[in-house]
Amino acid sequence: MFKSCKLSLMQNQYPNNPNTLRRLNIKLLEAQAVPVQGTAMYEWMVAMQDYQWWGEWRLGTNSQTGRVDTGYTIGSSAPQEEKFWRYSGQTRELRFMERWKMTGTDENGDEIYELKVALILHEARITAKGIEPFDPSGTGRGTVELRSSNILMPGYYVDWEFYPSWKF
Repeated sequence: MFKSCKLSLMQNQYPNNPNTLRRLNIKLLEAQAVPVQGTAMYEWMVAMQDYQWWGEWRLGTNSQTGRVDTGYTIGSSAPQEEKFWRYSGQTRELRFMERWKMTGTDENGDEIYELKVALILHEARITAKGIEPFDPSGTGRGTVELRSSNILMPGYYVDWEFYPSWKF
């Protein structure tokens, strides 16, 4: 599958004012197939449900500061190690997820984690070049589920574009 690709996320809370357009660039890293039962990561990945692909992602530049800045990211200010993407061919969705550590432990004394959806990009398809919008225009729509640090807000749609190769 693909090694990496760039996505550009755009949101404008006031569409009649082009000066309020916010842009965030991200890089999806290599797509991984969900592991099969019996592998070390299987139990954690059971939560993937019908998601066939997943991977890490890296933050790129944003329109607010013009540089890579963790104050302008997808989702909360959780560490990047707790963030990943997952893709489902059945729902044609690319979801950006966060793993949140909960207080307390389970009956075995293990830490409890909850997965939260930060952003959903709709009508997506996975190809050898990356994850692309189905729309021939090259632009897709998304939904912000979790308030983003200073840049993406719930209640406003997100447009997204795909670029096959990109370097930070």
